[in-house]
Amino acid sequence: MCTIKDISKMGFRGEVEFAAKIGNVYSGKVVLNTDDHKPGKFSIRVAFAKRVCQDRYQIGAEIINGRDNWKRLFTQTAH
Repeated sequence: MCTIKDISKMGFRGEVEFAAKIGNVYSGKVVLNTDDHKPGKFSIRVAFAKRVCQDRYQIGAEIINGRDNWKRLFTQTAH
């Protein structure tokens, strides 16, 4: 699970519960609310990773695949 703290058109800053490695690629799903029955899938490349505390890591991520799904999230949260 990833908690998104800051979002942009090309990526985000967030927190995860595992030690993400810079350069690694991960897949995720965008879930905006409980009525969203079609979560959008996307892939990220970790550009920044820092341990915050035990089992909590801050990451900076670039969207590398599924940009249309990411754009939907960005558009709905930017308003």
